[in-house]
Amino acid sequence: MGVSIFTGGGAESKVTKADLNFTSGTIHIIDKVLTIPANLTSVLMSSPPDLSSLTGAVTKANLAQTLSDVPQLTIFAPNNAAFEAISDVAAGLTVEQLTAVLGYHAIAGAVVYSTDITTTTMNVKTVEGSEVMVRVEDGNVMVNDAKVIMPNILIKNGVVHVIDG
Repeated sequence: MGVSIFTGGGAESKVTKADLNFTSGTIHIIDKVLTIPANLTSVLMSSPPDLSSLTGAVTKANLAQTLSDVPQLTIFAPNNAAFEAISDVAAGLTVEQLTAVLGYHAIAGAVVYSTDITTTTMNVKTVEGSEVMVRVEDGNVMVNDAKVIMPNILIKNGVVHVIDG
């Protein structure tokens, strides 16, 4: 199938049979039991080290609890390489500017899983107020020009997708 779901603790479950439709919805069969998703703070603290820069930024902006309380949240989480690419600029950001940057990577009111994204470009409004373009291109989920490199990390109030930019 190629679709994986990650719980907040990093455990991976692969979809073995998808799209079993019934009257009240759709079922996807997975190969492992999912654990109950943790809140965003716990996920960031237990995530792969590739999100340590994001963890630091969320902490600096004092947004951990705020983001954990937002219902139906989708986060496009830049990995450490993405933060390193803008390190000169990021180092000089005020807390307000950092909050805006982080808000640009979050969608409130919609939990968007990788399977919800198609080749048709979706313009999605971010918490910061701008729009990002989300689409599938050459088999990869893209957010503007950034590629989703680890999709569907479940959190208590939504989902996190790790991006490379």
